[in-house]
Amino acid sequence: MDTDGAIVILADTGTAEGAGVYLEGNIIDDAEKLTRNVTTALITFTNNLMPFTWSGPGGGNSTNDAMFKHIPPLADTAFTNWADAQIMRDWFSLAPGSPALATGPNGRDKGGVIPLGASISGEPNGTTSQRSATLTVGVNLTGHGIPTAGWPDGSGYTHYKWRLDTNDWSPAALINTPISLSGMADGPHYVEVTGRSDADFYQDDPAFGEDAVITRSRTWTVQTSMPPIIVNQPLNYTVIEGCDVTFSVTATSALPVSYQWRVKTSPSSSCLTKARTRKRCITSEASGREGCRSRSIPISLNLQKTPRWSATARGRTPASH
Repeated sequence: MDTDGAIVILADTGTAEGAGVYLEGNIIDDAEKLTRNVTTALITFTNNLMPFTWSGPGGGNSTNDAMFKHIPPLADTAFTNWADAQIMRDWFSLAPGSPALATGPNGRDKGGVIPLGASISGEPNGTTSQRSATLTVGVNLTGHGIPTAGWPDGSGYTHYKWRLDTNDWSPAALINTPISLSGMADGPHYVEVTGRSDADFYQDDPAFGEDAVITRSRTWTVQTSMPPIIVNQPLNYTVIEGCDVTFSVTATSALPVSYQWRVKTSPSSSCLTKARTRKRCITSEASGREGCRSRSIPISLNLQKTPRWSATARGRTPASH
């Protein structure tokens, strides 16, 4: 009985050795060793999580814990039907904080619990003021000993078609051609892709049955009329009466902006698009003359329209906003 095992075995007794294998974005756990019966084959490990160091071709591998949600004892895997066994997908998915999250090829997770089909990366997150975006479709591999005679366009997905929202499908494009979007209207958007493999099948071919799928990106929202947002509020200061103080605020906006500001509850009379200076000497109640006591007076801001402004006030300090 042969009890020896390994992740990569390219020859059994009495058989010819295989040419090689390329492994990227995998999670290897609880293995005896990485290779067996390898003499002349080209073995490449790149960007994997595994319990062994590797000095051969490749790189970027790590021995860190993948942080599976649950590694079941053998007794928990005595399933009697296929449906019950599907819980393994959840058990071997990744816990929050796992080093395998979003660090695989084209930004997907490492490991086997990933969606079928081609992958999409580069779509905007959440809400953006930009009407354009560039997305990348993957994955395709070349080099690393992959024979060009058998894989002239690389291994994996070689071509794809795509559509924005519910528009028509594009013509087939080479996998290394990015999706360039421009002129998108305000509102939610997504991109769908169907990849063509090196076996010349599109991933949504009916021949795949229930495994025929279309890849869909995250949904993002284009909003070019976003209200301005204050990202750095003015600081509080305490100054000597009669002295000047400058307070500043930083804001972001897709469009030019202006601002209003006020001292205590008294608003300014107009919107401003440049720095405003307010000077005022305060008379001491005790002496009837200008004093040298410290005093804090609140200044508040109502941003309407300029990305950055500053103002100088004599004897005034901004309060919290």
